[in-house]
Amino acid sequence: MVIIVFSDTELDRFPPVYYLDDYDKCLLKPHAVYCTVDAYLVSDTPSDLLTIIQEYSQHRYTHFNHSYITYGVCLTSTCINYTNLDRKQNLEKCLNETLLKDYSLKARVRELSCAKRDEFQVDALDIVAAFIFFSILLINVIGTVDDVFSKEHSGT
Repeated sequence: MVIIVFSDTELDRFPPVYYLDDYDKCLLKPHAVYCTVDAYLVSDTPSDLLTIIQEYSQHRYTHFNHSYITYGVCLTSTCINYTNLDRKQNLEKCLNETLLKDYSLKARVRELSCAKRDEFQVDALDIVAAFIFFSILLINVIGTVDDVFSKEHSGT
């Protein structure tokens, strides 16, 4: 069994295993889309860094799997250059732009899940809840007004 030990500076060469754009800030914008993506690191050419990451990640009992990344990306602000593609292709190209520039690696999306900012829409349950709330409020106001006027006329 080979034990691989790296210093912190060597581990800094690895892409982060987890990265998240600000979810709340993203969804404040109209028509915003935020996606969580799980991807494997790959390379089109032989890569010493990818080989080191894969060897390091084989020891799953003591190391994170650095060849598998999970990112949360605000598609409408971080990946605005790829809006003509489908989401999976868009995210893959967006991730690859950063990974190629910073690490000379690429990512292949395995799984993705996206949330869109929807404008507030009223459904039947909202209407029923509002009706019940305002009915209780109206009955309370009528009862209070009746109580105040009945006390004034009775002289107490």
